[in-house]
Amino acid sequence: MGLDELDGQLERNRRALGDDVHVPLDGQSRDELALLAAVLGTDADEVMRRAVHEYLRVLLGNQVLDAHLRQKYDVAYNEYLAGRETEDLPGEGSVRGDDDRGFL
Repeated sequence: MGLDELDGQLERNRRALGDDVHVPLDGQSRDELALLAAVLGTDADEVMRRAVHEYLRVLLGNQVLDAHLRQKYDVAYNEYLAGRETEDLPGEGSVRGDDDRGFL
């Protein structure tokens, strides 16, 4: 496997997710989400977006994401990013907008 397979799976996952993701929460998760929203002064959707970014950051930091990527797709996250930057970005440089915060 490689970058092409990873890109294909990501595209299938994006299509399956659509624009809105509905996640069933247990009581503890619902309480924790409500607490975080209250403390951070934001809505639950923003807390969830931040949580995804933080989870990705944690998995990168402890190298769990790279281990899974290497095992399943024989690539590392930085190789994935390099491939995305060369494929997706027209012109010079690799500046991404605020909407693409998932890329660290």
